[in-house]
Amino acid sequence: MPVFIVPGNHDIRNDRHESIEDQPLGVVFESGAASRLEGWGGYDADHQYMVYGVPWQQDWSTLSPALSNYRHPSAATQPSLVVAHAPLYPPGKELSFEFYPSADWAKYMGGQGYVYYGHVHEPHAVWENGGVTFANFGALSRGSLHEYNLTRAVGVGIWDDRTGAFGFIPLRAKPAPEVFRLTEKQQVTDMHGRLDSFLDEIGSTELGVVTAEGVLQEVRQMGLKPGEVAMVEELLAEVHHDQEGRRG
Repeated sequence: MPVFIVPGNHDIRNDRHESIEDQPLGVVFESGAASRLEGWGGYDADHQYMVYGVPWQQDWSTLSPALSNYRHPSAATQPSLVVAHAPLYPPGKELSFEFYPSADWAKYMGGQGYVYYGHVHEPHAVWENGGVTFANFGALSRGSLHEYNLTRAVGVGIWDDRTGAFGFIPLRAKPAPEVFRLTEKQQVTDMHGRLDSFLDEIGSTELGVVTAEGVLQEVRQMGLKPGEVAMVEELLAEVHHDQEGRRG
């Protein structure tokens, strides 16, 4: 069974895709264990893989040309799938400082088709917008130790290339506390709690300049490299999810 991989922001250095050959994913590609998926997938004598890859990109204004070749000649009779590493969110759940409008994405796909996306660790399941069906069943990793991920089912997503339907298959897995280092995570949570307590004591729940949008705006004006800005965006996203978890 062939394996295709769409590179994400943690698979490259400073948002430079040419750095893949120096990264762990580059070793996987060089070994022949998997193939890089950017644009249409490969072919063999018996089957044409109707899978189209859109890797991580810092400048999402290039999305329109990235999807310009999506409508494959065979797509009219066979469902085709876009696999992307992108900050997509269901309408109403977008982060104010990092997201790509799903309505625009659907427009570039001609208002039809299927998208399976990564980058967002929070599970969104299956949803639709602009005539396109999107799916993301989340990610379990050391970078997503939040309540919404620690208590949910572990499994794999599937896509039926005959019907276009997404599915989810639960897997047998150990409980999260037996897999992840939750003690360190709790220490960080406790530190955030102490900060909240301090802010309450001084009579304020928010320092005017210390908002996610304010911090990101300042960072973008510092002339940092795209990879450094992306790192700040990711850290801000983690803080946002921590805050939402405490409110819940």
